[in-house]
Amino acid sequence: MVTIKDVAAKSGFSVATVSAVINGKTIVSPRSKEIILQTINELGYRPNAVARNLKKSKSPSIAILVRAVTNPLYLQVVLGLEEMAWKHNYEILFCSIGPNLEREDKYIDNLIERRVGGVVIATSTLIRQKGLDKLHMHNIPYVFVNRKPDRLEEHECYIGLDNVNASKMIVNHLNELGVRDIAYLSGPQEFSTFKERMSGFRDAMKSNGIPLQNDRIFETDFTKECGYQVIKELIVSGNLPEAVLCSSDLLASGAYLAFKEENIRIPDDILLTGIDNSDLAELMDLTTIDPHAKEMGRRAGHILVDIISDSSNELKKEILLQPQLVVRNSSKK
Repeated sequence: MVTIKDVAAKSGFSVATVSAVINGKTIVSPRSKEIILQTINELGYRPNAVARNLKKSKSPSIAILVRAVTNPLYLQVVLGLEEMAWKHNYEILFCSIGPNLEREDKYIDNLIERRVGGVVIATSTLIRQKGLDKLHMHNIPYVFVNRKPDRLEEHECYIGLDNVNASKMIVNHLNELGVRDIAYLSGPQEFSTFKERMSGFRDAMKSNGIPLQNDRIFETDFTKECGYQVIKELIVSGNLPEAVLCSSDLLASGAYLAFKEENIRIPDDILLTGIDNSDLAELMDLTTIDPHAKEMGRRAGHILVDIISDSSNELKKEILLQPQLVVRNSSKK
């Protein structure tokens, strides 16, 4: 029996793209559609009509997958998503996977079984997960928020911050203050968010003529504990910079605590900045970047509702929200 995988292999397209053509999605280019349909005819492939009709029995719910419930950014994403979903009578299912990718696969299987209307994915690494194809095969639309894989398929959409520009804005702000020695605390480079923020940091340092020192760049996990540990070690070294730029407010919260314990005053002795504009940032009086997380959730919900109701037009692959610099006391000289 000819399968959809056979069609994908012969046509040179992904299973997801072939599935999009079979299900009449308008997101595939006319030329690609022509090649796939020709291959289907040549192989004599007949899609499973029962599976295709399952779309009609979807439940009125939208799920969101997040990696860490401790990240305050995702609370804002959920609030924005919920705001949009409730307007259209959809309930929200919250799924926290932690660092366990097997749990993500299990969640996806469960969501497919429940026939959810759509999924917001905020867990993506640069390496694509197998669960994405499973969702698409079952006609369940999904949208990436804040993080994305290294490539987007024709049926996929990403909503996030312009992370490169976010880092640049912070470096430019520090440069305007006359700061020339900046330490950078980055999250894991396996996530697009932190990879892009690192790129923006390096570009801005270069464009401002600030020496880029490898011993001033620290890659760690994006937790309060890791931010605390990195700064503690930096303090022990006795070689403090003029400023510390943290790639997330969570990292900055750990750095803030470490400085406070050692009686290193912010901003008198050192400047501290973050990215995310979480409630933590306000409590610390932290200069940061507002990523418009709630708007990410709203837009993700809007796109999914449109797709589910078949009222969407051509899907825009990437929606980048522009960062907003929020200057507080932590970077005032």
